[in-house]
Amino acid sequence: MRINGLNGLKTKIFLIITFLSFFPIIGIFVYSDLYLKPSIYQSNVDNFHVLAQTIGYESSTNNIQSLDVILFLSESTILHDWIESNETDEDNFNHTLSIFESYGLKLDNIAQIRYINRTGHERIRYNIPLNRITNEFNRVSDEKLQYKGNRDYYIEASDLDPGEVHISHINLNIENNTIEYVNGNVVPVIRYAAPVYIKNIYSGIIVLNFYYEPIYSQDLTFAQEFYDKIDVAIIDNNGYFLFSNFNEGWSD
Repeated sequence: MRINGLNGLKTKIFLIITFLSFFPIIGIFVYSDLYLKPSIYQSNVDNFHVLAQTIGYESSTNNIQSLDVILFLSESTILHDWIESNETDEDNFNHTLSIFESYGLKLDNIAQIRYINRTGHERIRYNIPLNRITNEFNRVSDEKLQYKGNRDYYIEASDLDPGEVHISHINLNIENNTIEYVNGNVVPVIRYAAPVYIKNIYSGIIVLNFYYEPIYSQDLTFAQEFYDKIDVAIIDNNGYFLFSNFNEGWSD
């Protein structure tokens, strides 16, 4: 296109002004890219380092508490005496229930406490609701106790030596051979399982189930703010996803 006369001069002035007006905009973008973005990214990296350290510390603390309790229950002489009585000693049975309630039910995010005997049958079981406000629990009646001898955590724990504990991957809770749903949602859990030995004879296992979702919920508030911006994942040392905003599956 050819530019002529006064109109051409006006057009040139307009184009020059328009062109020059881009410089502040370009400067803003350059400043944002060279100065602001690295600062924002570094801030996010620092925050995630703090987040990772916090999660690691709290996970270790929860692990220590859970390990102490499950080993205490598995080594309880009162439990052992009840088992040795062929489960007929009412006094020791009631004392065992009191121990389960006094120690196990105080753990954060506890979902179930169980004693499963040497043949794989549940003999004591407590169910604890998610997000309980008080020490609310329910001891399952004998007729509703289940066979668990074919479950992986039972098999793993039954092969352990005294004083050892099996910690499962995160997986979905299964009741009566069916995945459990609460209010339409699956129930992911972590299981701790320890063998019970009486006079060096294998006599069953103690199992603690923990609700998974509340464990990291407070610490991941920061990470959740970035759902729409970046991918976030926490992966254990075996490569299993503990948390992510892009992987909806659960480890099994």
